[in-house]
Amino acid sequence: MFRDNRDLEARRPRSNLRSSDGAIAGLKPAEQSSETGGANSYEAREGDHAFKPYHSTSLNATSPFLTAPTGLNPHRSGQKARASQPKKNMTTAHDFSFAKLGEPGEINLQDYAGKAILIVNVASACGFTSQYRDLEALYEGKKQKLVVIGVPCNDFGAQEPGNEQEIRDFCEDSYHVTFPMTAKVEIVSPERRHPFYAWVAQQLGEGALPRWNFHKYLIGKDGALIETFPAKATPLGPQMLDAIKGAVLA
Repeated sequence: MFRDNRDLEARRPRSNLRSSDGAIAGLKPAEQSSETGGANSYEAREGDHAFKPYHSTSLNATSPFLTAPTGLNPHRSGQKARASQPKKNMTTAHDFSFAKLGEPGEINLQDYAGKAILIVNVASACGFTSQYRDLEALYEGKKQKLVVIGVPCNDFGAQEPGNEQEIRDFCEDSYHVTFPMTAKVEIVSPERRHPFYAWVAQQLGEGALPRWNFHKYLIGKDGALIETFPAKATPLGPQMLDAIKGAVLA
C-alpha cells in the first residue's frame, strides 16, 4: 500500500499516455523479484489502489521497433523476420503474429483488421483464472465485431507451468474456451520478450507492460492500441464493455 501521494507520484511511469482527466496513468512496476511473490500478495496490492486504464492518444510512426526471430508478420512486412534485423514503419498491432497453441500455424493479427481485438496474457493457476469464463462469454457474444486472444505466459508467479497440450486441455475442459489461444510467450525478459509486448513497451513505456496475469490490451479496428486494463478489470464489467463498445463502433 502506498504511504502517501508523494510515494504514488514517484511510482508513476514516464509515459506519454494520459487518462481521460489528463493525469499520467499507470504505476512504475517494482523489481521483478517482488512482483512474482505470488498471486495473493499482488492481488492485495492491486486492490489497494484504483488502477486507471491507459488511454492511448497517438502512436509515434517514426519510432524504432524491436525485432525477434518470431512474432513479426512476414505477410505484412514483405520479408521474413530475423533476430537483429531492424524493422521500420511497424506502427500497429496488425504487424504482429503469434504461434498457435499446440498446433502448426500462426495467429496473424492483420487477419482481424476491421474488428476490435482484446489480447490477454493468461495463466491456468491464477486467482484471476476464472476470468476465462467471462472472456469466452464476451467472445461468443461479440465475435462478429471482436476477437479475444489468450496469450499463455508463465512469467508472473509461475502460474502457467504446463506444456501447450496441458494448457489447451485445461481451457477446453474447465472453461470451454473457443477463442484463439497462442503458444506460451515471455514478457518480462527484454531479451526474450515477444515482439508484440516489445512494441507496447517501446510505444508506451515499460510501465504499460503487464504486471500480472490477465492484463488486457484493447486494439482498434485499424490496429491502434486503444486502452489497457489491469488484471482486476473484469471482462464483462461496465468499464471494459464501454471501451469495447466504443472500439467496435469507431
